[in-house]
Amino acid sequence: MNNVTNRSIQLTTVIGAILISILVIIMSFSMFRGSAVSTDQAVERVSEFYLRELADRRAQVISSLIDTKVDQMQRAMQVISKEDLESVDSLRSFIGEIQTLYALDVLALADEDNVVYSRYSTYMGGSRYDFLSQDLSFSEPVISTINLYGGSKHICIVIPLKDLSFQGKDLKVCFVEIDIGTFAQSLAFGTEKNDTWFGLYYRTGENLTSIDFGPFDAGQNLLSSMKDTLNEDEWNSLKNDFETGEQGEAVFRYSSDLDTLYYLPVRDTGWMMTVLISGELIQDQVRGISDELLKTGMRFFILIGLALVVYFLLLYRHLHRRSSTLLKKEQENKMEIARRAEKSESELGVYKGLANKDPLTGVQSKLAYMEKVKMLDTEIQAASVSGLAILVGDLNGLKHINDTAGHAAGDEYLKAGAMILCRQYQHSPVYRTGGDEFVVVLQNTDYEHRKELLEQLNQQVEKNIGTDGVVISVGMSDFTPEDGAVKDVFTRADHLMYERKKQLKEMGAHARD
Repeated sequence: MNNVTNRSIQLTTVIGAILISILVIIMSFSMFRGSAVSTDQAVERVSEFYLRELADRRAQVISSLIDTKVDQMQRAMQVISKEDLESVDSLRSFIGEIQTLYALDVLALADEDNVVYSRYSTYMGGSRYDFLSQDLSFSEPVISTINLYGGSKHICIVIPLKDLSFQGKDLKVCFVEIDIGTFAQSLAFGTEKNDTWFGLYYRTGENLTSIDFGPFDAGQNLLSSMKDTLNEDEWNSLKNDFETGEQGEAVFRYSSDLDTLYYLPVRDTGWMMTVLISGELIQDQVRGISDELLKTGMRFFILIGLALVVYFLLLYRHLHRRSSTLLKKEQENKMEIARRAEKSESELGVYKGLANKDPLTGVQSKLAYMEKVKMLDTEIQAASVSGLAILVGDLNGLKHINDTAGHAAGDEYLKAGAMILCRQYQHSPVYRTGGDEFVVVLQNTDYEHRKELLEQLNQQVEKNIGTDGVVISVGMSDFTPEDGAVKDVFTRADHLMYERKKQLKEMGAHARD
């Protein structure tokens, strides 16, 4: 280890400490940012759930109250007797008893001529009650609202009557009236202390009650008032939901507060139950918990960062001492290493020479050919190759000789084949690349006379067919500018070699595969 390496390790340690500290900071920031996003999503989900539950419970209370009143009227009509229908006084007495029994504000019956009989009076109700002037061919209870003199609104719950008559006229409906204002106050529609408000609206957006709905006065039409706080698509969606009786929500900014309006239809009525909540209410609660968790996380990451700094300082100190010791030892061994390297290099040259030579034939080995191909491919890529051809050779009949005369005879056959190629191509390297396969890389004068040399070799091989001499099938191909590597030239030469092998086989029986 030298001084440069020593300084490199020390520098790496410092950089590592800085990078890990930066990573801790980035992770902390990412976690805090992700936590803020998660908090906003949690606030949105909690707000939606909270509003839905509030609205649904209030709507259920209204529906339950209506169901109770319907049940009370049906019970009353089941117990009415002939004696109760003998006179106006007896009917009024019966109505009074039922009102007292069920704590009803107003209970009344109406006959086919729209004459209304209540506890204290008898009057024509066609102009006062819209449901009396309409076709009453219904079998289920009907909910209606009426506006009395002075602006007071009442709910009318109406049930149809059958087989009841009074003074020669059929009684067609029984109904009760409930003051909407009293009804709304009993449900605690306004809870400004908690920044939450409840309201009842017609499908048109008109307030059923005389109670303010958050920032909206009781006399304001909710849909009209919301038009300036929402974009066109949001307002159209809100208006359509009201008209069709669909539940939904709208988030809007009124003054400086971000508020959420949730609404849903009240069963069996034409009303919409609405809940308005300040956006900061739930957000502040959830954010308070989230902020506390973030502070704890920040403290945790600061402690980790400090621990990492201390750790890397100690590691730096340890490496510094160790590097000094190793440097001294390395200097002592430097001369020995150099001596051994010199010796190894000499031995490596010997081994490399042995590895590059085929031990049987004495020509160059497949390893040497692969190194030659690598060098030539580099020159091809650099476009610096000129005068290159590849000759591929394959000895015919080697297997037959091995099988009939033995491997010793086969080895002599290989040596003779290699000798033929070396004598023919004296200025080019010859390689044995397989059992009976040879490759010659033509260069120098052999490349310049490649065609004549190939013709001479083929003539000699054809003579050997008749004398049981060495038969070599060869194919040669030149390098062209279109070739991207030596293998392209080799492939063409190899193909030509196989064609030559077929020709030689047809020329004589001794040209065996």
